[in-house]
Amino acid sequence: MFTRRHYEAIAKAVSRLPNNQDKAMVISDLINLFEGDNPQFDANRFANACYEPSIPEPDWDAVRLACDRVYRGLEDEALKAALGTDTIR
Repeated sequence: MFTRRHYEAIAKAVSRLPNNQDKAMVISDLINLFEGDNPQFDANRFANACYEPSIPEPDWDAVRLACDRVYRGLEDEALKAALGTDTIR
């Protein structure tokens, strides 16, 4: 039996596929499989998760270096660049 962790990991992997008919077919096939495995499976929630944009993993080495620079007062632009954001919250 699949668990929520399985569904989430698979949806995350599917979200990285290009949005086209093949992706829709993969999602449909997975929904059929999961509904047969688990009557509590939420097909709409899974499909929505498959279309959520993937957030790239930060470059943690660059983040550590930037944090060190900020801590030492050198600059915060490196941290912004490493995190891919214009503002530090």
